[in-house]
Amino acid sequence: MHPIRRGILLSLIGLAGTLGIFGPGLWELARLSRLQRSWDLRLSQLASERKRLVIEEQRLRSDPTYVEGWIRTTFKQTRPGEYIISLNQKPTADASTHEQSFP
Repeated sequence: MHPIRRGILLSLIGLAGTLGIFGPGLWELARLSRLQRSWDLRLSQLASERKRLVIEEQRLRSDPTYVEGWIRTTFKQTRPGEYIISLNQKPTADASTHEQSFP
């Protein structure tokens, strides 16, 4: 066999062997790397959410004014004699007499 052909043939065999051995492993490494990045991003998001919730918990445990405001806005609670004036909703025909809506 001619030396150049022999070199090309050995190179092709070596390339085929390399792709056969390392090819799928490289694809798996790339897939796992992408998966790791997505999990790292999710972990960062959850850490931020946890920090926000810890601050919220501290405020709910220590700030009565904040608790009252949270209850009023979340459950639309009022003290006797107060009215809820909703600025975010259109008036509806079945609105209670204690709620007034403005456009």
